[in-house]
Order: sequence, then structure tokens, then C-alpha cells
Amino acid sequence: MPIHDISAKEARQLIQEDSLIVDIRSKQEYMREHIRHAINIPLEDLANHTHAYQNKIIFFYCKSGNRTQSNRDFLEKNFSQQNYIIKGGIDAWRNENFSIVQDLKQPIDIQRQVQITTGLLILIGLLLGYTISTWFFLISTAIGMGLVFAGISGYCGLAKVLMKAPWNTKAFNSQ
Repeated sequence: MPIHDISAKEARQLIQEDSLIVDIRSKQEYMREHIRHAINIPLEDLANHTHAYQNKIIFFYCKSGNRTQSNRDFLEKNFSQQNYIIKGGIDAWRNENFSIVQDLKQPIDIQRQVQITTGLLILIGLLLGYTISTWFFLISTAIGMGLVFAGISGYCGLAKVLMKAPWNTKAFNSQ
């Protein structure tokens, strides 16, 4: 059955007690913030839940709507009831000032932590390379090589290191 795009405002009006709001983001993202009454079924686990929710109207969302849109075909093939993708995801929901559950003590998701760390290390390597010694350009080179390796192999050593950081240990130990 085709899945329909719906604005946050329209979704809020259509959601009923027997509807299901499904957050397809990672558990860590969900723990930091989610739409009130939503359940978390990460995208990689959705295939295990296709039969359990066949008779429910489901409203799917992610952060900005991109993940749900890019997985539209999967959602249409595996969920037979009339279902919706909330356009703009939780960002659109928040922009409408609708209720969300937030726990800012939870760390930001590991992907963003990796992006922030690699960006900072590249900038530091460039800054030090131009101001102190060209040898510091090796920092940026090493980070670039690490990103290429992570993209090819699917293994990100920096993510593994960041998961052990003090601010992440509680979040990853509870998963």
C-alpha cells in the first residue's frame, strides 16, 4: 500500500490512540529526544517488526525526513496498512512547537560526534601546518585516510574510541 507524506501539523491531527508513532533513528538519538508516545524501532530493526504492526496506522519519522524518504520503498512493501511519513521528521514537529520528550543529558549520536571530531582535527592540522610546521599537515592527512578506510571497510576506529568517552559510557552500556 502506498505510504503518504504528511506534515507535522496534519499528523498531529490524525494521530489517534490506536495509531503508532515510530521513530526509526538510533536508540541513542531517540533517548536524547523523541515525539511523545513514539516507540523506537531503529531502521536496521524494522524488518523484524513488519508483521507485528500490520493492523496499525503508523506514522514514521526520523530527524529531518531524509531517512524515512530514502526507505519509502521498504516501508511500502513491508507495512500493509495506511501509513505516513512525517515530512521534516522531528525537526518539523519541534518547529510546530508540538510536544517532544527531551533528555539533554544524553550525548548526541555517535555519527555527529565523529563528524565534529574529524572536522576539528582536520582544522587543527591545517592551522598548525600553516602556522608552525608543515609536519602538522600529517594530522589532516591521517584523518582523511581514516575516513576513507571507514567508508570502505565499514569500521570506524574513531567511533569505537568515542563510545568509550566518559560522556558516552552510560548511553552505550544501556543499549
